[in-house]
Amino acid sequence: MANPAVQPLKVERVGVIGAGLMGAVSPMLTRAAGFLFMMLDSAPGALEKGLMNIGKVLQGRLGAGRLTQMELDATLARLSTTETLAAMGDHDLVVEAIVENEEVKKALFGQLKPI
Repeated sequence: MANPAVQPLKVERVGVIGAGLMGAVSPMLTRAAGFLFMMLDSAPGALEKGLMNIGKVLQGRLGAGRLTQMELDATLARLSTTETLAAMGDHDLVVEAIVENEEVKKALFGQLKPI
């Protein structure tokens, strides 16, 4: 039985750390809910590549009739990027989508904890 004292968190702003395949898919997962979405990656060129991949996926959905131009434009309008971890501090949910390396992930979570 659910605990009635526990209330769900209202999520409006989603951040993802990592602009690779998993990170670039995240805006599509949050698109339908209308979340504001911020993507972070520190690797040179990764944000640009992630944005390009997002654009390709959205264009593919548009071409297949799964998305309207208005929905595509609205999705892109809710998407932003950053190169600073501190920018994630005001987000309701932050998703980690970085390299599969336990030490790197532990370091990231250590940096996220104070913000």
